[in-house]
Amino acid sequence: MRSQFVPTVFTIATVLTLLGIVPGCSLDSSTHATEAAPAGGGISFGSRDARLADFSSAIEELKRTGAGQVRILQIGDSHTAGDVFSGKLRDLLQADYGSAGRGNLPAGVPFEYYRPRQVKVAQQGSWKSHNSYKRGTPGPFGLSGFRLAGTGNASSTMTAKEQPFQTLSLEFVKGSGRGDLSISADGADVGTVSTASNSPGVGFQTVSFSAAAASVSVAGKGNGPVDLLSWGTTTSSSGILFESHGIVGATADVMSKWDASIVRAELQRWDPALILVAYGTNEGFNDSLDVSAYASRFRNYLRFLAAATPNASIVVVGPPDANRVPGFCDKGEAIQCVALSEAERADYTKLVDAKSSALCRWHAPPKLYAVRDAQRRAAEREGFLFWDWSSVMNGECGMHDWVNQDLARQDHVHMSGGGYVKSAEALYRVLRSNM
Repeated sequence: MRSQFVPTVFTIATVLTLLGIVPGCSLDSSTHATEAAPAGGGISFGSRDARLADFSSAIEELKRTGAGQVRILQIGDSHTAGDVFSGKLRDLLQADYGSAGRGNLPAGVPFEYYRPRQVKVAQQGSWKSHNSYKRGTPGPFGLSGFRLAGTGNASSTMTAKEQPFQTLSLEFVKGSGRGDLSISADGADVGTVSTASNSPGVGFQTVSFSAAAASVSVAGKGNGPVDLLSWGTTTSSSGILFESHGIVGATADVMSKWDASIVRAELQRWDPALILVAYGTNEGFNDSLDVSAYASRFRNYLRFLAAATPNASIVVVGPPDANRVPGFCDKGEAIQCVALSEAERADYTKLVDAKSSALCRWHAPPKLYAVRDAQRRAAEREGFLFWDWSSVMNGECGMHDWVNQDLARQDHVHMSGGGYVKSAEALYRVLRSNM
């Protein structure tokens, strides 16, 4: 009989409530950083670490000693999940400061068309990926937002596209009756990791290889169920580990589904010097979103991350521009983009209900503006740097312009490879200028 993981911890949302930080309620800003005025170039500053002091110190130490690893974590939605935007950021950072490898990823193949940069991932057998974004999906979940459950001899393989691997790290659910994992490098057995334990919770194990490996595999030994929360590889070199965890369709509220003690354990173990929080697009398309309640929840998530990583700089990446045409309109190829007027934003729901032809053009949904502003204010009040992604696209209707320049896809939500590269280069310039 399969043993069930019974959480002895709370989700992030529950922990915030127990601490008196009630999701959906306003916070007393008198005990926190005062709000700063927005700066130019799509950047806003708070007072805690807006100049990326912690990240800068880690980079300077890496440059001075030429040893160690500086870890960067990005969490977000589909813009992150595609690993083109984050992949370019990874390339730029590793080109300047050295590459320590690919770092942690969601275990196995978490979703269809998963194409992480620098590595190729494949899996066989009876694996099932559980997504924390999907309603009613049982945990536990950590920062990756996924849990890969397997029985029998299910196996997963990671193959290097660039640098070979020197270590393999596993994060797994441990508990009574759980199974063992067989680890191999370049087809040769290198050991076994047991996930069985009398103390249920999360376990970590790092396996070092005597010689660098071009591929590593993890396989169940058939003696019990196994659940992986993440896996990762490093090289023998010092430098940057840039780890990106994105979930298609997710909003920042997906963080409320993650187990607080697991996230704390992950952040304590991995000790990132920089965290990029990149949500907002899906929230912006939710016309019924209570922006005030969302603003409070978003600020609480930032506070949780900051408390769990006191030595990390945090950057909030505001959503890029995105456009829609209501479903009742005829989407002709010649349709143009015109930003909503203030009156249209105020009466948007009424205009949609009336199927007003005045809305039959590409435009940013009104909640997207509000979400971006809510994130900006949360970052400023908590003292973090805010980067307005839409500023790279020249603001309103920028996505439509990018579609016409082949920098974005026809859905007016996602970018092409060129658009994500241009965006990453712009954010990297901001990071460099504030170090």
